[in-house]
Amino acid sequence: MTNTSFKVPREHLVLALCLPLAVVIGYFLADPSDLGTIGLLLGIVGLIAVPILMKWHHPLLIISWNAFITPSFLRGQLQLWILMALASTLIWVLNRSVDPDKRLISVPSLSRPLAFFTGVVVLTAFLTGGLGFRALGSAHYGGKGYIQLVGAILGYFAITSKRIPPERAWLYVGLFFLPMLTSLMGGLIFYMGHQFYFLYSIFPATTAANQLAAESGPIDFSRYGALSSAGWGIYCFLLARFGMRGVFDLSKPWRLFFFVLAMLGCLFCGYRGALVMFALTCLAMFWLEGLWRTRTLPILISAMICGMALVIAFANKLPGGAQRSLAILPIKLDPMVRASAQASSDWRIQMWKDELEELPKYLLLGKGYSLDPQAMYMADESAMRGVASSYEGAKEAGDFHSGPLTVIVPFGSLGVIAFVWFMAAALRLLYNNYRYGDPALLSVNTLLLSAFSAELFFFIFLFGGLKDGFCLFSGIAGLSVSLNGGMCQRPAEQTVSALEELQLSEPI
Repeated sequence: MTNTSFKVPREHLVLALCLPLAVVIGYFLADPSDLGTIGLLLGIVGLIAVPILMKWHHPLLIISWNAFITPSFLRGQLQLWILMALASTLIWVLNRSVDPDKRLISVPSLSRPLAFFTGVVVLTAFLTGGLGFRALGSAHYGGKGYIQLVGAILGYFAITSKRIPPERAWLYVGLFFLPMLTSLMGGLIFYMGHQFYFLYSIFPATTAANQLAAESGPIDFSRYGALSSAGWGIYCFLLARFGMRGVFDLSKPWRLFFFVLAMLGCLFCGYRGALVMFALTCLAMFWLEGLWRTRTLPILISAMICGMALVIAFANKLPGGAQRSLAILPIKLDPMVRASAQASSDWRIQMWKDELEELPKYLLLGKGYSLDPQAMYMADESAMRGVASSYEGAKEAGDFHSGPLTVIVPFGSLGVIAFVWFMAAALRLLYNNYRYGDPALLSVNTLLLSAFSAELFFFIFLFGGLKDGFCLFSGIAGLSVSLNGGMCQRPAEQTVSALEELQLSEPI
């Protein structure tokens, strides 16, 4: 008997798979504007791209961390970095299950508070009415806040699942900071016209909506919030790559040009916080690099005096957005702009005072993120009819514009303990990596410590939100761990006395 085996040519197998798939895609493309169609097509593309994702999930996670990309065709409209954090964590778990050598970069001082924080989030959600995914049919909503926090924590572990090669450190630093430029897409799409509005299914329209609302307000000035995010990404990358000394190296004028461009973005965005954050980050870099002990200090002071003189002389001639950014200074500005900035500050301070009176009832157990739509509706209606304060809706949603309140109100004392524990551990990590890390990474370690410290100061004393801002803290900490291979330690001091040296030098 002859043993014959039936073999199907590879070309036939490809056709057998591709032809039905092409028919299905063609059927759904009959209505290409439908969000379900877009979601299905991207799902097919994502399935085909699984091998690429398995190989490149780590750099893709880092490049998406600060990217303003929100696939609106997905339920819940989760940001891309959350989806990549979940996918990257799953891929690492699968790799770890088949390869025992696939381990996280161990930093117990950070993983413990993050694990504790995760427990606090889950316990609070369980005790305060559940997660509340309105996108999945729940009567309540607010579950996206829990997903953002858990995604930020899982993202830290996913970033630390792999050591960044030293020769590619600057590439990964750019992948982390420069995607902030995608924040400009919302406004660009708006100005390009309705034929490009389909791009809003990928890039969020929030910045364009806020800009349009400001332009149509009673005061004639525009606020371009995207400029602050783009400026932050540019000047952080420049400082990480070249340091403060390198940025002001006049033999490389393009560095100073982009740095000034980023500063102007923070100035003209119309948000006072962007200019404060720029100043805090640069001040921290200046101090940590020790430039205050060099001749750079008098040069910088002279430049600041000249700059302030120009600002004071022409401040009231600048566009309204720039004037509003400068409202933190006691200089002459347009009275309407000054009144707008003062009203915003008074609105926040009054909301903080009212919330502080209710704070004791959240000390043991926070209120969580679960929201009742009816309560939100009543709060908004009461504010519109003048029977309640204008900030009642923001209070009900937990949008306090204050970092500490967004920690203690949702999660109580346990949340405060977890947050403080993580921040202290992260500052220690960043300081040790700055102090004892690889000299080739000194500028990036200095920037990470400076940016983290500035963000934390801003979060505590000026403005912040836990569910939207925690990803930045965990991302910076995770990037530092991945770049340095963990937490660098003080090198052991080897002191040998003269007698020991003599004994060691004697022949045996």
